[in-house]
Amino acid sequence: MAYLRPTAIRVTPLENYRLLIEFDTKEIKMLDIKPFIKGIFYEPLLNEDYFKMVHCDGYTIVWPNEQDICPDNVYSESVSYDGEFLVDKSTLRCDELGRIKQAELQAYSDLYKSNEK
Repeated sequence: MAYLRPTAIRVTPLENYRLLIEFDTKEIKMLDIKPFIKGIFYEPLLNEDYFKMVHCDGYTIVWPNEQDICPDNVYSESVSYDGEFLVDKSTLRCDELGRIKQAELQAYSDLYKSNEK
């Protein structure tokens, strides 16, 4: 089935409630989901282990207890990701910066390698 907007086909959880998302257009974008975590239904996403259980269902990104984000918002609210650091560095310590940057680069590298296959 063809959709009017790009569809998420792969998602990688990052730190700080961000997701690295690959779309069927081969675009890789990053989505900060903090603004979506409102109310009791989305509260479980604040648990880091649960947050990491995110996956694509062929339509959008979802978590095990059926929390999801509108696919239009997944695409329109995410930003293009070219490997640059997208967190406010002023609020983090140096060791946190290095750890987060390494995780972002690894996730980006994994997505890039999977696209080469």
